[in-house]
Amino acid sequence: FMLLKALAIFEASISSVSGALPVKLLIDLLNFSLANDVAGKVSSALAIELDKRLKGALLGDENYKLGDATKRTIAGAVKAFTGKDEYSFGDITNTV
Repeated sequence: FMLLKALAIFEASISSVSGALPVKLLIDLLNFSLANDVAGKVSSALAIELDKRLKGALLGDENYKLGDATKRTIAGAVKAFTGKDEYSFGDITNTV
């Protein structure tokens, strides 16, 4: 915990280190950071890492962004309808 305090004081990033830490430790560190108000950067880096891991575990894509599932669904429907892997303007009209 002293290392985290030192990183926060010197405004160093722990995002590269947090990728190697177990989830339980990340949660404990996040709780410690929030309870002691160490620094916003520590809390932010830990929260981002937890978010990335949860997205990877639940959705299979740790870089998931809102709307990605909708884009994949629409792209799959267009592909099934047109029979083409890549959509070009006018493909749907030409297929109809």
